[in-house]
Amino acid sequence: APLPEGLLQVNGRIEGDTTTVAAKYPGKVKEILAKEGDLVEVGQVLTQMEDEEIQAKLRQADAGIASLEARRDAANETLAVAKKELPLGIAAAQAQVNHMQATVEKAQAAEGQFSRDLERVKVLAEAGTVNKQRLEQAQLQYTVMTKDIRSAQAGLMGAQKQLERAKLGKEHIAAKETELKALDSELDRVRAMREEAAIALENLTVKAPTKGIVTARLVEAGEVGAAGRPMYELVNLDRLYLKVYVPGD
Repeated sequence: APLPEGLLQVNGRIEGDTTTVAAKYPGKVKEILAKEGDLVEVGQVLTQMEDEEIQAKLRQADAGIASLEARRDAANETLAVAKKELPLGIAAAQAQVNHMQATVEKAQAAEGQFSRDLERVKVLAEAGTVNKQRLEQAQLQYTVMTKDIRSAQAGLMGAQKQLERAKLGKEHIAAKETELKALDSELDRVRAMREEAAIALENLTVKAPTKGIVTARLVEAGEVGAAGRPMYELVNLDRLYLKVYVPGD
């Protein structure tokens, strides 16, 4: 029977917004958790990919982070101790230099005075006022005093070198600070690797990005696929529309 006036018979179909769910990372499908016709919610797990390799990377990164943090803590403690010891070492070395300098000056002053006394003893010995033994004793004592001067001078040189070594502590501290910065950079790098692995691990669990019904499942358990491979098609039932084809000239 003909349709009433104002009505038109058409052919069409009801459609909805379709979402294709794909794997972000390549890998082997471990478990299928949704099938065609299932109504799924946002965030519901659809497929679990094998993640043993990523888990191993996470454990490796955690071990690396723990090791680097321990090394960084030790370097920080060493640096703190070195900064405390540096002024003390310099002060002690400077005090030793001052002491040896005073010792040298004292020995030189004594040697100068005794040198004059020895000359007088020589004059008296030549005049026969003192005996030869007294002169020999004075000469021997003078020899000992000159050796004391050389010994004090050697001690002064040693103290000065020790002071120079103590001052090199500043360079050691700078080297430790550079080493600490390198450890911090390496720690940041390993942490970034761990974060990347954690993101990969999370993406190996394929979840529904939207609410809808599964209209197609394009993957089977045990299959190995590339990144971006389509796995499911979902249709959002809350956003349906009717597409029709109108006949006419």
